[in-house]
Amino acid sequence: MLFASDPVVRKDENFTDSFGMLAGSGTLFLYWYDQAQQACDQISDQCADAGFAWEASGKLLLIAASLILLTLVILYFFRGWKKRINQEKSPEN
Repeated sequence: MLFASDPVVRKDENFTDSFGMLAGSGTLFLYWYDQAQQACDQISDQCADAGFAWEASGKLLLIAASLILLTLVILYFFRGWKKRINQEKSPEN
């Protein structure tokens, strides 16, 4: 893994690293929620709150990962748009 202080690293790589970490953590937390829910279902039929913290944490992390992905897509389109605008303004055309 490269660090942000390394001049070779592009800022997009930091976003994708964050996306992967959040998506992986969110999926893992939802897996733990499912395990807690199954364990509770085996013991009792009153399992309304079993694994609630894992479920809430997992979903929040997946929402954060989705927002990072959306940010990457928006940045990609705006950079392309800005590049096209600058090419149109350049006197070399």
